[in-house]
Amino acid sequence: MARRRRPAHAAPLAQIAREEFGELGGMYDVAALAERFAECFLLPGGSDSRRVLATGTPDAEGEYAVFALDVDDLPCIELMYPGFDVYLADTAEVLGVERGPGYSSLAADRVYGPRMREHARHVFGGGYSEDIAQW
Repeated sequence: MARRRRPAHAAPLAQIAREEFGELGGMYDVAALAERFAECFLLPGGSDSRRVLATGTPDAEGEYAVFALDVDDLPCIELMYPGFDVYLADTAEVLGVERGPGYSSLAADRVYGPRMREHARHVFGGGYSEDIAQW
């Protein structure tokens, strides 16, 4: 899927998913996600997945979480970064943390894990992701 570059604008998750994934993105247009992801910003990154900053509930540091949207196998949304600050550091390759497998691998990090768990509690009731079967 070719990515179009657009100016940043706030949009509901479902709108971003439709714009980025076409028909497959329609799977994100469900009530279960609408309230939690009412205002999002598309960020650079990913190939068959997308990075989205969700301006819902900030963590104790005042940061909003960054999520990965993936439609490769089973459409899902997964917590990827505990804040825009960490996303930027990783993008600039100055994070200094070995990332493990999976989008939410920072949850195992001693520095970023507590912030990841805080966002996970607020957004997913303690888990790090949800897939279409849970919507």
